[in-house]
Amino acid sequence: MKTKNELNEYILRKLDERDKLVSKISNDDLNINVQGHEDGWTTIDVVKHIVQSEKGMIQLIQKIILTGQGVPEDFDLNRYNKSQVKKLETISFGNLLEKLSQNKTDLVSLLDTVDESDYSKRGRHATGKLYSVEEIFQVIVDHDIYHLNQVLQHIQNQDN
Repeated sequence: MKTKNELNEYILRKLDERDKLVSKISNDDLNINVQGHEDGWTTIDVVKHIVQSEKGMIQLIQKIILTGQGVPEDFDLNRYNKSQVKKLETISFGNLLEKLSQNKTDLVSLLDTVDESDYSKRGRHATGKLYSVEEIFQVIVDHDIYHLNQVLQHIQNQDN
């Protein structure tokens, strides 16, 4: 288990990396299909997904700490992801960036207030796996970076 300082350093470093990756996305990239099939998500859809998943996992951490419960066993991650992207259907990229900034503030604030003794509390993540609070903090930023790297690789491949 990481200490509070180690986890803070990790999360802050990864959030900075996330922000650098997002800054590489231009308005010209927003409507590029990055999943390679007709119904695939576009770049902006992936950013919407990141915004909503961050928000959801922040709430999940709070729920696990307060109740010891995660998502229900029958949670449908695909349905949830599609519905969350649809909720932001008309939002502008600029507003998404504001939401990312707010999520960063909320995540860092939560990280600052969570006691180290709560890091080991476990609950069901949306993937169905049981994760500790500490692991979910890490999943949030690792998930963001994973998707952003996929998007940027796809954009780069299109440019070549």
